[in-house]
Amino acid sequence: MAMSKIISLLIVVVAVVGAGFAAMTMRGGGKSASGAGEVEHAVAHTEEELGYFAFQRPFLVPIVEDRTVRALAVLRLTLEMPNTEIEYVRTKEPRLRDAMMRTLFALANEGYLGGDITDTETYEEIQGRLLTASRSLIDESVEEVLIVDFNRQEN
Repeated sequence: MAMSKIISLLIVVVAVVGAGFAAMTMRGGGKSASGAGEVEHAVAHTEEELGYFAFQRPFLVPIVEDRTVRALAVLRLTLEMPNTEIEYVRTKEPRLRDAMMRTLFALANEGYLGGDITDTETYEEIQGRLLTASRSLIDESVEEVLIVDFNRQEN
């Protein structure tokens, strides 16, 4: 009888220790899963802090259907890039804004801005195309295009 209690207690202790070990392993030893990406990101920019370039005005994009403006999409965009590049980008803002508008018009004509922007694939397509447009004018230093606001006003 005493032996079965000891074995039961031993099984419980092993299970608790195993669960604790598994939890620590999955959590990365107390660090979040995004911590790994932050380390890689920090290595890529060891001497350069990342900053943000926010466009001064929102982007207004008409959503046209059958030659009629059906809605107006309003987007506020911000570029994530090294702080050392932000002043340079300010000097290029008119051309960069034009490239972004061309991309947004194309996306609107393809139905991306009139549809469900909350769909992950749609959102990533919009972000990816805007990133490509910004990198074509600036360079690879643009890390990400952040869509900080999106509003669609239906007619």
